[in-house]
Formats: sequence, C-alpha cells, structure tokens
Amino acid sequence: VRGYLGVGSGQVTEEDREAFNLKTRKGAIIGEVKRGTPAAKAGLKKYDVIIEVNGKPVKDHHDLMFKIAEIEPGEKTEIKVIRDGEEKIITVTLGERPSDEEQEASTASGKDLGINITTITPRLARRYGFQTEEGVLITNVRQFSEAYRKGLRAGDIILEANREKVKTDRDFRNIVNKLDSGDTLVLLIRREHNGEQEEFIRTLRIPE
Repeated sequence: VRGYLGVGSGQVTEEDREAFNLKTRKGAIIGEVKRGTPAAKAGLKKYDVIIEVNGKPVKDHHDLMFKIAEIEPGEKTEIKVIRDGEEKIITVTLGERPSDEEQEASTASGKDLGINITTITPRLARRYGFQTEEGVLITNVRQFSEAYRKGLRAGDIILEANREKVKTDRDFRNIVNKLDSGDTLVLLIRREHNGEQEEFIRTLRIPE
C-alpha cells in the first residue's frame, strides 16, 4: 500500500524560479492541495515548493510522487518546503491513496505539459456527469504552466491531439512522445458545464 499526500504538483520552471526567488529549479511546486487530505490537514499550501522528504532532496514532481509512494500510510513524514522565500519543515501523517485516484496520478507523458490525465471510463463519466464516455480527462492543471495559461482546466476532455482521436491516456502519451521540444501540439477539447457542451482548440508548445 502506497503513501498518499493529496497535492497536485508540478515541475519548477525557470519562470517559477524567478517569480519565487528560488536558487535552483529543484523541487516540486504545489498547484493544488486537495481538501480533507493529509497535506491539507498538515497545513501544506498552494505555491509551496517541496524540496525534501524525510531529509532526502526532491529533484522534481515525479521524484516527489515516487518518494511519497515508498512510504507506508500512517507514517509521520517530514516535508521541507520553501514558502515565501523561507524554508519550513511540515510534519505530515500520510494517508492511503483513494483507489479512484490510482490512475489519476499518471502525468501527461515523459514531456511535462503541466497536466495530469486519465482515461474516461463509464464509471468516471457517471461520477462527473459527463455525456461522453470517450476521450481523456484532464484531472489536474498545474498553475503557471503553458496549459494553464492557454485556459485548460481540470475537467476538460481531450478528444483529439494533432488531429488524431484519443480514446485512452496511452493514445495521448504516444502522440506526445513522438514530438520534439519546440513542436506544437494541437488539442481538440470538450468542456461540459451544466449539461451544455462546447468544443474548442488549444495549441501548446512542447517544452524544452
């Protein structure tokens, strides 16, 4: 059983480093603290940059997920963060990952687009009240990422990537992983709200 913190985190970009006055780009920046989770109870906050877990340096957000997953639920864990330019140690008692979040932890691809995704299943469609049961659901968008700046939000559904239909998160990753840094990724997005649907196109650039 893997430990669970309950944050949506992302890579520290050069822009983040400058904006938050960080010495390096190491660590993971918190874009979301999920309500009622161990992170929320311990007082972790949006914009905190996690730099250590139990004294071990955190390289990036993938490394953070890996380190947390290695710890048993129920264990007290020391998380060192940079908050408003100051280092703080926050003790968190890790929980158990909710089963339906198991998949949602999958990041977009090897390339960091600033989004987390999961395949839409009939169960997930019912849970969110979606009319569609096909496509890839964006479960988290990291603040300050290009995806966020282009207006993508959690709950958006990716129908096509570079004019190819995507039915699973694997389809999406396969398309993205063929692209090089600087290439463009054209997404067809569906957004459902109060029974209304809109579809729109957003173009992202693959990061360095």
